[in-house]
Amino acid sequence: MEEAKGGLEERVARIEGILSQMNERLNHLETEVSGLRAEFNGGLDRFESRVEARFNQLFYAVITSWVTIIAALLVAIFKG
Repeated sequence: MEEAKGGLEERVARIEGILSQMNERLNHLETEVSGLRAEFNGGLDRFESRVEARFNQLFYAVITSWVTIIAALLVAIFKG
């Protein structure tokens, strides 16, 4: 009976060691994923800023072109 009890204790201790290692590994993975998430979000923020800047440039170019065309039409109408 003592032998079985000693074997059981060894097995439980071994399982506890394995669980401890798994916990450490999972914590490491969690830290790595958090770092990757932060990098991804930073990159996404930079991308959004660049897209917004390009959109604003395009918007102002379209508005300027539209005003120029309207002005040219008005000049042609009133001059002609």
